[in-house]
Amino acid sequence: MKCEYCTKDHNGNYGSGRFCNAACARGFSTKSKRKEISTAVSKKLKGCNTKKHVPAKEAITKICLYCGAPFKTIKEHQKFCSASCRRYNNLESKIWTIDIFKERYGFTPDKLLYNIVSCGRHVGSYRRVTLTCSKRKTVLEHRMVMEHYLQRYLLKKEVVHHIDEDPSNNHITNLKLLSYSDHNKLHKCKNNIVEIKCAYCGSYFFREKRIIDYKKHQGQVDFYCNNKCSNHHFGRGRLKDK
Repeated sequence: MKCEYCTKDHNGNYGSGRFCNAACARGFSTKSKRKEISTAVSKKLKGCNTKKHVPAKEAITKICLYCGAPFKTIKEHQKFCSASCRRYNNLESKIWTIDIFKERYGFTPDKLLYNIVSCGRHVGSYRRVTLTCSKRKTVLEHRMVMEHYLQRYLLKKEVVHHIDEDPSNNHITNLKLLSYSDHNKLHKCKNNIVEIKCAYCGSYFFREKRIIDYKKHQGQVDFYCNNKCSNHHFGRGRLKDK
């Protein structure tokens, strides 16, 4: 075999057999040699490229269907100047009307407090409503229904209670506006809340009966109204007081 760099005969044991040793391989791969090879290959392939040059399309001036601003584009099917205009146009086509409240919730509000786009995103067992053009991005469905029924925004201390305790039933006849304290009292009666005496301070507090029964089954005898009383009783709170 002949070396491609020095043209000497060799046995072909080095590498792929193209060169007799590492020096010839490094010498062949110099920049000048690679340039000679590339020019030789390009001369051989000259005229073989059948791909034709495609001239660039001229920009067309169009008017955005959402904001009405003129814009330039090479796409004939483009209708909006930006992605935000396309998104807002799609949202406006899905905005709820007053007739939907009559079909779903059994009443007709005087006006819409905000633009509602869709409903169906679940948070736990409650559904959320997606809004647009509002400070809030989402709102719970049952609170949205009560706000449109009262035609005002609800306060943070106000709670909307489901009468049949079914979170998916948001009909206006199934909703009731309560305060936090009244709502807690209502659920205390239904969840079998029992009154217990604290083993450290002697004050009375309320807990669910199922929780007390479970802890008694595990062997707990004394119950405490908070962590502070529990720490004091077991000596864990003495260092903090000092």
